[in-house]
Amino acid sequence: MHRRLVGARWLETLRFRRRGRPDSVNNSKRIPGLAFLVLATIAGLLLVFVRVESSFPPPVQVSITRSNAALRVFPGVTGVFFILPDGSLWCWGQTGGGQFPRARMPARVGTNTDWAQAFAANNHCLGLKQDGTVWEWGWRGQRTTNTPEQAAPGTNWIGIAAGDVHSVALRRDGTLWAWGDNSNHQLGSDGPNRTEAEQVGQDNDWMDVCGGFGSMTYAVKTDGTFWAWGYDYTTVFAQPTRVLAETNWVSFEPGPLAHVRNLAGETWQPRLFRPGLPQNASTVCLRVSTNTLSGHFAMAYSGNQSAFEVRSDGTLWQAPISYQVSAGATQVQLLQGAWHQVGKRSDWIGVWGAGTAIGLTADGTLWGWGVDPGLEPRMDFASRCRWIEYRITSLFGLGSGNLSTSSTPRYRKTPAPIMKLRFNQKP
Repeated sequence: MHRRLVGARWLETLRFRRRGRPDSVNNSKRIPGLAFLVLATIAGLLLVFVRVESSFPPPVQVSITRSNAALRVFPGVTGVFFILPDGSLWCWGQTGGGQFPRARMPARVGTNTDWAQAFAANNHCLGLKQDGTVWEWGWRGQRTTNTPEQAAPGTNWIGIAAGDVHSVALRRDGTLWAWGDNSNHQLGSDGPNRTEAEQVGQDNDWMDVCGGFGSMTYAVKTDGTFWAWGYDYTTVFAQPTRVLAETNWVSFEPGPLAHVRNLAGETWQPRLFRPGLPQNASTVCLRVSTNTLSGHFAMAYSGNQSAFEVRSDGTLWQAPISYQVSAGATQVQLLQGAWHQVGKRSDWIGVWGAGTAIGLTADGTLWGWGVDPGLEPRMDFASRCRWIEYRITSLFGLGSGNLSTSSTPRYRKTPAPIMKLRFNQKP
């Protein structure tokens, strides 16, 4: 019924607009035009019913020399970076913003084999090499480059983080350095935007760092305290501020949600910090998982939100998740449903991700499910109707106003192979 009303309202609008046109318009020309309009409408509406669930192409075959190095996965908002055991860098989806092409399946980035970390942000990418150098590509202050360029001097860097439009790097001496946009104090100071790395404060006891939501930066110190600066959509922190009361924080999980782990084996997600800091994590964070190892937990969207974990026997398990908001919207709790096993395999090694899940099995196969970063999101039914109306009325010279649409990500509900690693013996 809703679709009929949309179509009827649309055609009535067209008839009303056409009544106002001069009588000199020949009726013989109107009829073919209306016929085309109807046919185009039908064809456009048929496109609405294309399934949102995606189907992956055959997995990418990669031959590498066998080594003891681990696969490293760095999820982003619209794409994923992989660093294979041979140190090569691969991307899947759109990493670093619209200036980069969207990789339908994993594709190699350059020819280097010495990468250690890589993060994709809103408009740029940041990488750390095994020799301790930091590299950046995408938007670099006043220009854009698709080729990695050394971003911070020296070879003593051990960690990096990429916010939407800023970058942070951790030096071996425990100091933090930042550059990029500082419109919301995400560089930890009141100063202007910077194209060169400058130290954040004077402390030298930083242990890990993470680029948070948009204009936030989070960091953990060697004493287990948790700090934040920038803008979290409610509060501006102009300089590093201790925001959590606990002293057992250890490190961040790679990904866009700033998941932080503690000594108890729990993973928490920072939310919005309120006056009266520092506060307990239970009041300003979401507890995402308990008793899980790093690289053994993921969250994915495939029509609904789900949590995934790899257990000690090599099996993969899934549970639905939802969010419960307390009275007054002062607290949010993540609720998990009953766990059930995914498939019958018992050789899962790890799982990573948020939105898109990436898994690895012992035979060297990388699996992907949840949001498919290799495909553009699909417009929902109402948006597609508006888009078809806009295009066709524009063709007839009747269109006016701006087009507003919303979209739904394409996703896959079950794991599908995206890459197959074939190990060669060392020469």
